[in-house]
This record gives sequence, C-alpha cells and structure tokens, in this order.
Amino acid sequence: MKRIYQGKFFDIDFNEKEISIGFKMEVEIDSNFSFKGTVWEDEFSIASNKYLIVNGYIDNDHISFVKTYPCLYEFNEEGELVIDESKKGHEVIYDGYWDKDKKYWTGEWEVEGETAPLRFNNIVTELFIGPFEMWMIE
Repeated sequence: MKRIYQGKFFDIDFNEKEISIGFKMEVEIDSNFSFKGTVWEDEFSIASNKYLIVNGYIDNDHISFVKTYPCLYEFNEEGELVIDESKKGHEVIYDGYWDKDKKYWTGEWEVEGETAPLRFNNIVTELFIGPFEMWMIE
C-alpha cells in the first residue's frame, strides 16, 4: 500500500538557532509493514533537485527508517551549503513513536559526523541528534 507522509526535523544552524526543515516521504508498505521509497527534503532537494532514498518499518506504534542522501551534502566552516555529486552521501537514522494525542509520529534523528583517533587506540565519533515529527497525508 502506498502512503505519503509530510514532516519536519529540527536542527541547529551556525548561529545556534533551532531551524525546522520540511520533507515529504512517499513509500510503498509491504505486508510485513516494511517500506521503501523516496523523500523530497526542502533544503537538500531544492538545492540539488534530487530525492533521498528511504527504507524502514512500522511495528505497532514504533517507526524506524533510514534516509540516504544520494551525494555529499554538508555545510562548510563558513556556513555555505556544499553538494558534491562525486562523493557518497550520508545516512540519517530516524526512530519514533505514534503520539495518540497529537495523531502523528514523533521521535529523534541521528547522524554520525567526523570520526577521529583518540589516545590508546580508541576512536571517537561525532554524533548529531535532533527531534522530528511526521504525519500521514495520503
């Protein structure tokens, strides 16, 4: 069955202000409630004219999915958007629950940033986390 969701995720910009970025996700859900499809994301897709790929599942009131960017998408140290189609994109993991009162999905997204070696053969990975909300429109 086909479903269309609309939502937004929240992040912090270079001025330390919270911003929201909208997205529209079109998926095909199978009999096991696994789904795959595409995402049009306001910031990335408008700048690149490209869709993201999404794969996930719904388990009762729990939803989990991964959005994959088709190419490198980041902001440089000056806060300028950089899209490099010659480099691989990153993944963002979403995990949330159905809010019965609000009648939409809420949860957190997370993405790994830079990985760097630390003393004594340890490695540290930067992790970015923020909230999201999403509702079905079709």
